[in-house]
This record gives sequence, C-alpha cells and structure tokens, in this order.
Amino acid sequence: MPRPRSYGRFARYYDFIYHDIVDYDGDVAFLEAVFRRWSREEPRALLDLGCGTGNHDLPLARRGHPVTGLDLSPSQLAVARAKAKRARLPVRFVQGDMRSFDLGEAYDAAVCMFGAFGHLLEPSDVVRCLRSLRRHLIPGGLFVFEFWQSSAARPAGFQGWFHKVGPDFELVRLSESRYDPRTRRMPI
Repeated sequence: MPRPRSYGRFARYYDFIYHDIVDYDGDVAFLEAVFRRWSREEPRALLDLGCGTGNHDLPLARRGHPVTGLDLSPSQLAVARAKAKRARLPVRFVQGDMRSFDLGEAYDAAVCMFGAFGHLLEPSDVVRCLRSLRRHLIPGGLFVFEFWQSSAARPAGFQGWFHKVGPDFELVRLSESRYDPRTRRMPI
C-alpha cells in the first residue's frame, strides 16, 4: 500500500488554500442536523478522523461539542493545536492512523470530512478503519463521512491552477489530474 500523505510542508498553506473554498461552518451545521436526526441524544463526545488542521473541530468545539481530532500528519496537527490554543478551545488532537488506532475512549459520534476517507485506498484499509471505529463508538453511535466519488474527478491529464495573494506570500499551485478510470483511483 502506498504511504498515506502526511502533508509535511503543505500544512502551512492548507488553510490559505481551502479557507475560502470550503464552508466549514456550513459543514458543521449540516453535521449537527444529522446528529439531531439520527442520534438518540446530542453527542457528548465526538471523534474526527483525518482532522487535518482542525477546521471542522474548532467550530464544533465553539458550539459546545467535546472533540478529539485524529490525523496522521504531525504538521497538520501542529497547525490545528496552534489554532485551538489561540481560540482557547479545548480540542484534543492526537497523531494516529485512522486505519488502526486505540484512543482508550468511547465516542457518541465520529466524522470524517472533506474526502479524508478517500485516503483509504485498499478495501482492507477501509475494513481496518471501520473496525477501529467500531471499538470506539458507543452502541448506536453514529459515523458521518464524506468521500470523493469518481464523478467528481477530472479526466487524466486535466491541468489546473490556483492563485491567491495573501498578506505574507503569494501562492501559485499547479496540478495535473492523474485519475485512473480502470482502478478508479487518483494516485498520490
């Protein structure tokens, strides 16, 4: 299996790129609607798999939800911890692999947002993740996840770019899609 992306130096630019593209507060409002609809009661403990820089965790914590974020990337977690500290929000961030983890706690609900579930490339990785998650969810606990589907992928060879000027730097990001319709994967 290919090594999952750890984001490394990219963590510094992650929020700069996605802040205006993703409606994190809207996502959190949607999650709360899902919790109200499908949970027996409001979740008292939430787990976020593939939490990245904490962009869903901080608004959840602001709304009173106790949150634990799990991510493989130490760089992403460092950004998340710094943001939580500045905001004075008690979010717990843990470095770990969502394929196999043991946090020693039970959660009422878990989320995996913004396509993080799509980093599980092999069926065996998905099964390992779901087994770890099952050990951490209370009976009747809820798992809400989103993923990138093949219809959202650009055909191989599609070239894209992103340009944004900020107060500290200007960023130009060039990319080329490598979606393989045979395997239905986008190699990293």
